[in-house]
Amino acid sequence: MRRGLQVSLLATAASLLIACVPPLRGASLGESPDAAAPGRGGSAGGASGGGGARNPTGAGGTAGTGPGIGGSSAGGRSAGPLPCPGIATFDQPDLQGFALAIDHLSGNPAGVNRSGWAKLAFDGTEGDPSPGSLRIDAPFNGYSQFIDVRRTLGGAAAQNWTNYKLHVRVRLASGGGPDPGDAAGVELYVLAAGGASSCASYGAVPRGNDWNDYALDLNCPSVGPSNVTAYGVSVVTSAGENPMPTVNLTSAVIFVDSFWLEGSCPTPGTDGGGGGPDASGAMQ
Repeated sequence: MRRGLQVSLLATAASLLIACVPPLRGASLGESPDAAAPGRGGSAGGASGGGGARNPTGAGGTAGTGPGIGGSSAGGRSAGPLPCPGIATFDQPDLQGFALAIDHLSGNPAGVNRSGWAKLAFDGTEGDPSPGSLRIDAPFNGYSQFIDVRRTLGGAAAQNWTNYKLHVRVRLASGGGPDPGDAAGVELYVLAAGGASSCASYGAVPRGNDWNDYALDLNCPSVGPSNVTAYGVSVVTSAGENPMPTVNLTSAVIFVDSFWLEGSCPTPGTDGGGGGPDASGAMQ
């Protein structure tokens, strides 16, 4: 009987010892600590790439991957340096007289001007070739729509741009058509005192979201380039397909930068002479 009592006492002591030992940190009873301890998250991915996956073994997670919206790096590829000094480059936090225009003076063939619902602001991070640009949040919701941003000079500040070409750089950062074939367009234009209509040129936006340079030859018969009173740029949604698609377009983020005049400065291989007006409109 004494022997049975000793065995019973030993069993009770062993039970008490097991109950007093806490489980290993990060593990539950019946589970190994390595299997239960969460690993560190991986390093962050790109601008919109996902974070790293958590690794159940406790090792470092895998890095996040994935491009940003639009499929290219932030800012898009540059169109290169300006060959001539710009007339509006937005290097300072200033709209430089530009405003959204709600009329149809640009001669845009699209039916609906969405400028009245758009937002215009200075952006200090985006720009080409240097940071600083106009940002336009365009609430497109259908085909054959456009937004128009314009600088009105007024009669006292009219410019003589005879024999020049006006350039602008535009980046369609996001939004637009759901189908790659729904290409947007850019219309660069000027208005002149006494002109019967605008002088404008239209160019399709290439696929991707890089910066692109658009040009307008100012030798238009309908507008006198020696008396330019306003200039601007419109971004136009496509006219859609035939029959008209049932999927509406989406709001777009558009950046505009670097209005400049081709012919207003010497180019390689020339002496810069010629007696034409300079970029300010004054005769050389």
